[in-house]
Amino acid sequence: MDFPICSLLDCNKCYSWLLSFLHDGILKSPSGSLNYIINDSRRAPVIQYKDKDTGAHFTIFTGTIFEGTHFSCCEVVLIFRGFLQGVSTAQLSRELACDYANLLRLRHEFMLRGYENLNRLPLEDLITETDEMFQNAGEKGEKHTNPLDPPRRRANKRRGHGTYENDRPPVVGTVGRESGKIRIEVKEDTKKASLNEQISDFTLPASTANTDEWQGYNDIEKNGRVHKTVCHAKKEYARDDDADGVREVHTNTSEGIWTGLRNYLRIFRGVHKKYLHLYCTCFELKFVLVLN
Repeated sequence: MDFPICSLLDCNKCYSWLLSFLHDGILKSPSGSLNYIINDSRRAPVIQYKDKDTGAHFTIFTGTIFEGTHFSCCEVVLIFRGFLQGVSTAQLSRELACDYANLLRLRHEFMLRGYENLNRLPLEDLITETDEMFQNAGEKGEKHTNPLDPPRRRANKRRGHGTYENDRPPVVGTVGRESGKIRIEVKEDTKKASLNEQISDFTLPASTANTDEWQGYNDIEKNGRVHKTVCHAKKEYARDDDADGVREVHTNTSEGIWTGLRNYLRIFRGVHKKYLHLYCTCFELKFVLVLN
């Protein structure tokens, strides 16, 4: 059942939220100026302004993926909400009574811009966890006319560590224990070069990196990190190294993140592996909004 939640929202409150989300609470002209006047208020609260210096007209949506569209503030908030929650495009188009193709285009643009603007600075936490999951993701939507290259069966039960090539791309995530912030990347494989790059890029020197026992993490200490591991093969999931009664060596935080990511991806019933990083971007953006 698709519930008509549009009627429950206040457009002025939605406008305030969009101002904060899109412009950090301060609306500026395309030139970056605050020297502007109201030009047209007939679509209030989406008011059209005029830059006094350049004469350019703009609204809160200028420069965003919604520039030129006629969605109300309520509808835009619901679209953002649906994208981040993982609501399917088909369901969202029915709930908002809007065109599916246009909404899909907006979704792809939203994911791409989110990916281009993700925070890729190292986490400031002194204790981090890094772990990997393997997501079944083939070439959904592509036709395979060559009989020597048949489409992969939907259930990919290949054992062992997956790779991008065998349609089980590794998704590697680093999470800060104190901040809760995450950095997620889709990799080609889980060899030492890939995993060392992840930890070098997203953790501070001299910080402690908690991982499992996979050999791809073996050279972490050469990059100046303190490396702690748990051996899942021996059914070890948490360990107390300093005898203070707290089992501080574990990757349980990142394991919980993978549960959330799998649940987020499941609603789409498969994604093309070349777009997997964009869907992971939306999932990471959810954490940004919650923590901020």
